[in-house]
Amino acid sequence: MGKKQKLYQFYCPHCGSINVQEKAWVDLNSTTGSNVDSGGDLKEYYCLDCEKHFDNIEAKEFDCHNGRVVIVGYQVVMRGGALIVDDTLHPEIDNFTCLLSLSQANDIIERHDNGAWELDTVYKGEIGEPTFKYEGKNARI
Repeated sequence: MGKKQKLYQFYCPHCGSINVQEKAWVDLNSTTGSNVDSGGDLKEYYCLDCEKHFDNIEAKEFDCHNGRVVIVGYQVVMRGGALIVDDTLHPEIDNFTCLLSLSQANDIIERHDNGAWELDTVYKGEIGEPTFKYEGKNARI
């Protein structure tokens, strides 16, 4: 059995993923890095999941298992909408308990690329009893 604990993690403000990177200047001769806070370049961040750049990042507390946050699936939601009611979900998702794999969610966004939809990462504990709408290795809608 693993150890359950709380962990603060930085996350993407667009999709909620914790797979984020920070731009840093590295001294090639000493291999030390630094970020520039004032003057010069602004801090810049990048999300590996939704592939968006952003300049403001926050951390939030997650339940974790053995020091790792557990992602259980993804949803496609209306851009800028809060997941409070089912009508902020993409019409191909039945209700807020339905989850997709990352590739399935990205497939929906790519097929409906009108800028209205975005990826939402769902972490363990956020949905009481999640269900996967589409199963199988290469399931398609």
